[in-house]
Parts: sequence; C-alpha cells; structure tokens
Amino acid sequence: MDMAHEIDTAEIAKSLYVLKGIIMGITLVKDNKDRDIRELTEWSKTYVHMKNMHPVCEILPFIDRISLDERLTRDELDTLEWFIDQMNETASIPENIREQHRFIGYLHGITSDASINETELAFLENWFVTHESIVIGEPLKRIRKETRILAETGIETGQSALLIAISEYLSDVQ
Repeated sequence: MDMAHEIDTAEIAKSLYVLKGIIMGITLVKDNKDRDIRELTEWSKTYVHMKNMHPVCEILPFIDRISLDERLTRDELDTLEWFIDQMNETASIPENIREQHRFIGYLHGITSDASINETELAFLENWFVTHESIVIGEPLKRIRKETRILAETGIETGQSALLIAISEYLSDVQ
C-alpha cells in the first residue's frame, strides 16, 4: 500500500467520524433544523475535495438533497448514521483517534447555534469523564476546564469562555 492511499484512507475515516459526531451533536437538540442543515452543508464544503472518493461521493449528494428540501428528518439522520457505521467498520483507525474525530463533530453540532444548553453541557461533562485518557493538549484541557466552570456556576452564567475555547480548538483542527 502506498503512502498516498494511506493518507486518503485516514482522511476519509476522519471525515466520517466528524460527520458521525455532527449527527450525534444534532440529535442532542431537536429544535433547530436550520442550524442542523447548515452544519451538514459545512461538512460537505469542508470535504468537497473528496467528492470522487468512496464513500464521500455517495454522502455528498445525500446531504445536498437534504439541503435542497430544507428539511432534516430522523430517518435521514438514521440513514446517514447507518451508512457511516457501515463504512467505518472496515477502517483500521485506533479507537482513541476515532473518538477524537467524533468529538470534533460533536463540538460542531453542539455549538452551531452559538449557545450551550443543559443537555449539551451534561454531554460534554460526561465525555470528558469517560475519555480522560485522550484529553491531551492544552486546547482540550481548556475546554474541559471551561466545561467544569460552567457546570459549577450554572448554564445561565456566561458561556462565552467555553464557546471561545471550542471555537479556537475547531479552527486549529480543521
């Protein structure tokens, strides 16, 4: 196997794990379909350079159809999730890397409306507890710290520090 093929495979796997995370983030809040469609469209724009690579070549038109009818149904999310799961079963990416890529997607889905609600905050708290071993590097540690502060002070207080930390992390990993 040549190096170019390995890089393509890794990038495709990353794109799928990020999309899976976006879908999971979307399902945490069910009341903002415009935001959800926008997140899927942004994913498409980010990975359009892979439009001729399987399975992205099948996913992009599906997301385009969702965007055109401006409706996002649970069936469509389930179809996307099933397709991603089928493709990822064959990926030989270490679980900690998969989870980091999913987390990037979660953060996109969670923060796309520029606010954090109780469900999203609880999700972040739980993720940091269950994934302690992969919380390495200053950006993730900062997000964990800001998540704890917000949980202790209450969701009604300023969310800006957490949102800024997440935004900076996402801009670094893209």
